[in-house]
Amino acid sequence: LVRALNDSDSEVRRRAAFSLKRIRNPESFPALLAMARRERGALRVLAIDALGRFPEPPVIEFLKQAATDRDCLARAAAFDALDNLGEPKPIDALLAELKDREPKRRLQAIDHVVCINPKGSVEALRVVAESDPDQAARTAAANGLKALELPAAGH
Repeated sequence: LVRALNDSDSEVRRRAAFSLKRIRNPESFPALLAMARRERGALRVLAIDALGRFPEPPVIEFLKQAATDRDCLARAAAFDALDNLGEPKPIDALLAELKDREPKRRLQAIDHVVCINPKGSVEALRVVAESDPDQAARTAAANGLKALELPAAGH
């Protein structure tokens, strides 16, 4: 199965990663870690998710980095994997991005917060929806609250 993670066929790699996730063989984490670093999209998310069964220092370090990934699904998988391992999640850093000086970064942070929906996200999004100096950020935060099915005050 470990060798199959490097197969040229993406479906073979997917099935191997899924099987290794279920088996939880501690000898497989280096190959899953390599796959998570190498792959993109759904295969990367699957590898990140599988790593949530291996409480090894290199895995935890990688997951902390992946929790700041630009890909929302990879980021969410990393948050879940860290949670599975009983590790603190970098929620504070994520929520702090909502206060970034650059409006573009705040908009990206809003998307990530809505995708992951960590504890404290609702209040943080309400603050942005009500008081951000950028109209696009206020609208995005209000839309994020709607996506989470929570009303934004004044919207």
